[in-house]
Amino acid sequence: MKILLILIFAAQLIIAQSNKSDTVSISIEQAVKTALVQNEQLLSDNANTLKSELAIDEAKADFLPKVDLAFNYVYNDIVPGFKKIELGNIEHDLFPRVAISQTIFEGGKIEKTKLLKELSLNSQKLSHQEKELSVKLLINAAYYKMQTALNQIEITKSTILQLLLHKKYARLLVDAGRLSKLELNRIDVEISNLQNALLSLQNNYSDACYNLNLIMGKNDLTFYIPADSLTVDDLKVAKEELVSKAIKVHPLIRKYDSDIEKAKVSSEIQKSAYLPKISALAYFGYEFGFEQFSFDNNKRYFVGLDLRMPIFDGGKIKSKVAQANTDIDRLKFDKSYFIHQLSVNVEDLYNRLNELKDKIVVQKQSLKQMQESYRLALLEYQAGRRSNTDLLDIQKSLFKVKLELNSIMINYNLIKAQLLYKTGLL
Repeated sequence: MKILLILIFAAQLIIAQSNKSDTVSISIEQAVKTALVQNEQLLSDNANTLKSELAIDEAKADFLPKVDLAFNYVYNDIVPGFKKIELGNIEHDLFPRVAISQTIFEGGKIEKTKLLKELSLNSQKLSHQEKELSVKLLINAAYYKMQTALNQIEITKSTILQLLLHKKYARLLVDAGRLSKLELNRIDVEISNLQNALLSLQNNYSDACYNLNLIMGKNDLTFYIPADSLTVDDLKVAKEELVSKAIKVHPLIRKYDSDIEKAKVSSEIQKSAYLPKISALAYFGYEFGFEQFSFDNNKRYFVGLDLRMPIFDGGKIKSKVAQANTDIDRLKFDKSYFIHQLSVNVEDLYNRLNELKDKIVVQKQSLKQMQESYRLALLEYQAGRRSNTDLLDIQKSLFKVKLELNSIMINYNLIKAQLLYKTGLL
């Protein structure tokens, strides 16, 4: 008996040492809020969103005139014998000037480019929303893994206490000469097996806490206690309604719509290359050389229009337009397939959720029956009408039923989270 108590105390000490770091009570909602603010992948994705916002500012700049300060230096190789009065004798020619250009007409390319950048920003934001959904799903998975390990630890500890009570009465029967001492060894073996299982469960718990910290963007290892009780809540939404809502709110479906619109705008941008481009140009400068020679006062200026109209480009513009139109068709097919796949996944997860709900009802009934069977078997064992083997077998069955019920309830909540993730409602 002392050896068993020492084993139990050692296992509890190991668990306590593993939990000597901060132990914090946390709910799924709190974990999700922390992850949405501190998750490093989301923070990295925020940089892409900022990049897309800056790209819009870049596109807006094309509406404004361009002003440049230019400078040219030329060394002229003067042929001997040329008359200075006719051609000059400037070897070092300097020409600083200010140049201004403004696009007047380009077929709407600048406006459509700005619209394309705005659509890209919208697509990036929708992509970010989908990544947030993925993080929420990861939080749920880590949270329920943690809850599973803790529940299994409690079930295992409870079973060990049952075995200790079992052994207490077994020792009385041995002292009374009604039971062999070998039966005590069998009970010790069962307790040792459960003690070993506790160590594995503690590792599972630590791993779950580590994953939860990682997803939440925390560097230190904190041990958590679930603030949410393990319940089985009805979804309260019909399967068809889930699909309908998903089509309206799922960020990936809305991203497909945005990407299709982007492809259409890209096609229009490529088509604008067929149209003429008209720009106003002007510059003013002062050209001079070290010799200070000039035909006039050395002032140089230019004001004019530049018109460019494509006549022949080997089919390059036509090919780009065709590529953009192909992207439109591809995205439409991808969207259609995604919606079809989503409908199938929602139906499958919805059916599995209902299946698990029915299994929980059955398993709870089995648990009540096994608890009653164990209670009666223990009384019969104490009265000498039930063998040690029978009681151990019933105790094992009760242990498995408890673990199975915990597993089914956890799976129900995980499937529910996956279903809400698939529909964009998590």
